[in-house]
Amino acid sequence: MASEEAIAQLAPQSFSPAPVSRYAELERSIRSRSRRKRLLILFILFAPVLATILYAFFIAKPMYTAEARFAVRGGMTSTASSSPPTSILSSGMSGGLIGGFVDGFAVHDFLSSRDAMHRLDAAINLRKYLTQPGLDPFERLPKDASDDQLFNAYTADVKVRFDMIEQIVVVDVQAFSAAGAVAISDGVLKITDQFVNNLNQRGVDEAVKTARMGLDQAERESLTAHTALAKWRNSTRNVDPTADTTMLITLIGQLESQLASAQANLAQIKAFHNPHHPQLEPAELLVASLKHSIDDARSRLGGAGPSEATHLATYDALKTTESFADSNVTLARQTYEQARLAALSQQRYLAIIAQPTIDETVTYPNVAILIAESLAASIALVFLGSIAFGLARGFMQF
Repeated sequence: MASEEAIAQLAPQSFSPAPVSRYAELERSIRSRSRRKRLLILFILFAPVLATILYAFFIAKPMYTAEARFAVRGGMTSTASSSPPTSILSSGMSGGLIGGFVDGFAVHDFLSSRDAMHRLDAAINLRKYLTQPGLDPFERLPKDASDDQLFNAYTADVKVRFDMIEQIVVVDVQAFSAAGAVAISDGVLKITDQFVNNLNQRGVDEAVKTARMGLDQAERESLTAHTALAKWRNSTRNVDPTADTTMLITLIGQLESQLASAQANLAQIKAFHNPHHPQLEPAELLVASLKHSIDDARSRLGGAGPSEATHLATYDALKTTESFADSNVTLARQTYEQARLAALSQQRYLAIIAQPTIDETVTYPNVAILIAESLAASIALVFLGSIAFGLARGFMQF
């Protein structure tokens, strides 16, 4: 009897179902954690995809794209290469290839700058095409947007690429309407043409700057020479000493010829040996008068005081300076014109390869690409999260 009671007391201890219940509870806990983990993974995987779908269909505003293609070309054939040099910047370089790079990158940098944005805004009212009220946080630009906000929208919606192989500039414009995208593209072509023309003008100005300075200096020297000659003529009251000198030489020659005739006539009269000859005194007076006239003419032609020789020397010096200055002006004008024509022959021009056209195809948002990107991001997030969780659990167990 006592043994049966002992056995009865020992039986619940030896064959208790408690361990079985603990194992079942542990198994349920493991299953619950595994289920929550799977649900968390599924949530991480598909929540971004669902958010992307909601954004693409209900929040994002449709956008349209217009593309323009153009190149900057030059008009002068290079003797160093079969390719034409395309710019003043590239003159002196080896052919048009390097020049195309220079001009292409210059246009690319200009269109990526705030200056281009300001010019485009002034030309077509850029804010009107990029301002779109709504819930889209990625494409929303307020009407009172600051300059920085407008520039961020400009760089996001106006993409500029330079194809170094073909040496063309490609501009992709996004807007909230197809007509708006084309209007912005046309504005970009307009300000680019103005930019190229400004480069041309600056190139011409730089190329002819030295020649223009030389021409101005030559014209000033010519004016100074003409002024000095005019002042001398006014002070001496002698317009042309060369003509006066020629006249005096001619007069002296005539007087000497008359003197020779008068002296011959006087010798004939004296041959009569008659001191009271009626023609003797007049003949002597004529010879004396002619000698006096010749001496006076010779003193005017050249003497100790002011004379035609002195005037002629000063006049020749002033006239030579004037002629030399006039020759310099002529040469400087030719040099200036040659420099100007050379600069004009190297001018660039905008060659439009593809005009922007209206395309009603929506290019943004691209639902397939957005879903693929969000799914890839979710997978990467799950993978990185599992690695981080494993490392953390191992660290805690350690």
